[in-house]
Amino acid sequence: MHGLVSLLDPVHDDQVQAIWQQLQRECGLSGMLATPYPHFSWQIAADYDWDLLDEQLAELAGAFPPFQVRTSGLGLFTGEQPVLYIPIIRTAGLDIVHTHLWEATRSLGVEISAYYAPDAWKPHIALAQGDINPHTIACAVNQLVEQRFDWEIPIDNLAVIYAPDGQSAVMRERYRLQGEVQVAS
Repeated sequence: MHGLVSLLDPVHDDQVQAIWQQLQRECGLSGMLATPYPHFSWQIAADYDWDLLDEQLAELAGAFPPFQVRTSGLGLFTGEQPVLYIPIIRTAGLDIVHTHLWEATRSLGVEISAYYAPDAWKPHIALAQGDINPHTIACAVNQLVEQRFDWEIPIDNLAVIYAPDGQSAVMRERYRLQGEVQVAS
């Protein structure tokens, strides 16, 4: 799977990397290392028309200026592949960016995940996934339960994380936000 994402700023990147290391050391969780870039996802797909995607993302990055997102608490997506995460608070401004990105790119992807459609999207920063079981999730929550996750994160990019099946993810492209359309937080 490949992702259209925004990477975190250096301060929050370091904090998430430290959490990943803590969860690996204390709970044996290493699934996050398959995508070693702290981020939140706008959309994921099995494949894209890469040339057209590059054009669309460059255009979108030119339209939107840097903005901030806020987080709060911890969350858990349950099911066969649980994910422990930091929720990003959805705002009208964040929804505007997401809707523009979704509309500009949805015809360029193959097997786009419906979880990222505007009516279903739950923006988040993943802390543990891929190797969670009832024991390790309890350990992870126990490690993090006393930490505060009310962060304000500056976002200045759109990026593409390329992750072919069975391989570690790599950064394919990064676009700096430099537009003038205001995004309310």
